[in-house]
Amino acid sequence: MAVRKLKPSQYIDEFYPGGGITPQTVRNWIRKKKLQAERTPGGHLLIVVNDNKPADNVTKLVSFLES
Repeated sequence: MAVRKLKPSQYIDEFYPGGGITPQTVRNWIRKKKLQAERTPGGHLLIVVNDNKPADNVTKLVSFLES
């Protein structure tokens, strides 16, 4: 698997389950360019997840929250 596209709620369920992160927080991260995303023709956001690039979720969350 190389690149996947997830809805904000799917992204939260996979990377931050039980972490209290909301879809609005994910949209804010997209707006601040902390996450790469695409818009569908219907206007929905999909987060682009690169499975080839390892990520430490704790480090990623801390960096998001600090900025």
